[in-house]
Amino acid sequence: MAYFLLKPDYRTLSKYLAFSDSPETLAIKYHDGFAIKIDWYYTDELVQKIENGFKGILAKYSLTNHYDNLMYLALSELQTLEYELQELNSQYMFKKRLQELAEVLLAFEESSESQLDSLTVKTLTHSAKIKDRALLSWIGSLLKNTIANGAVPYYLMGFQAMETVEDWKNAVSENLKKPSFQRKHIADFW
Repeated sequence: MAYFLLKPDYRTLSKYLAFSDSPETLAIKYHDGFAIKIDWYYTDELVQKIENGFKGILAKYSLTNHYDNLMYLALSELQTLEYELQELNSQYMFKKRLQELAEVLLAFEESSESQLDSLTVKTLTHSAKIKDRALLSWIGSLLKNTIANGAVPYYLMGFQAMETVEDWKNAVSENLKKPSFQRKHIADFW
């Protein structure tokens, strides 16, 4: 596993960072070094390249003695940014899924069975098309009933932003009933 193994001075760092344990406890707990794993640096060679580059920068400014502390600070900040980026990406994906679902539901809501033409599903290796109007109507009903019954899986839509499943059902139902429902209203769900 690729990771950075540092031996920082926890007493010095405690002036700048809040630790859950005392500097003495941390020094004992991590006497062999504190391992920091950054998801972007996934090979030992890449970790070594980053370490060497950082040491080169520190040598240029006569800061080599502070390598462990400065690398710890830099990697801790990078980890924080990494977690924030992952959360932002998750929120983006939730909104994107909601938008896609809302568009499909809107298409079913605004169309009578006689207006339904087809539904296409594509994978990397195959595509399938449903043209039967009765089957399309049934699929639309399944989607609407799933939402009406609060059966949309939490993990798909980021329900942490909604207080209850009832709030989700109401938000979708109210917006789908509006004739002026458009993509810009999707943000109202959150």
